[in-house]
Amino acid sequence: MRILHAEDDEFIRELVNLSLVEIGGFELLQCSDGPSAIAAVEVYDPDLLLLDYNMPGMTGAEALLKIRRKAGFETTPSIFLTALDDDGMKNCLLKLGALKVIPKPVDFMELPSLIEKALLRKN
Repeated sequence: MRILHAEDDEFIRELVNLSLVEIGGFELLQCSDGPSAIAAVEVYDPDLLLLDYNMPGMTGAEALLKIRRKAGFETTPSIFLTALDDDGMKNCLLKLGALKVIPKPVDFMELPSLIEKALLRKN
């Protein structure tokens, strides 16, 4: 499975990389912001978008909406990994089509199984 991850915090990107690549066995491309993720999506052709909500310049939700406008990516599954653990925000992201909103801090040892469970519920 190919995951495109957008996160502005370098330390979180490193932890997600260790978690998803080393523990989960996923393929992973990481971007530091929304515009980079939008540019990378067509080249990388991910099976899943893993997005932070709160990034400078463009939120993860804005990036998701722009990605969804690209042909072939209208239904690409998405999960948000975010420090914003607010029910209103969570409901908004789920209404945008996110499979799951995972609050930070997260146990990075469990992140691969959280992603797999969310994908199984989708199918």
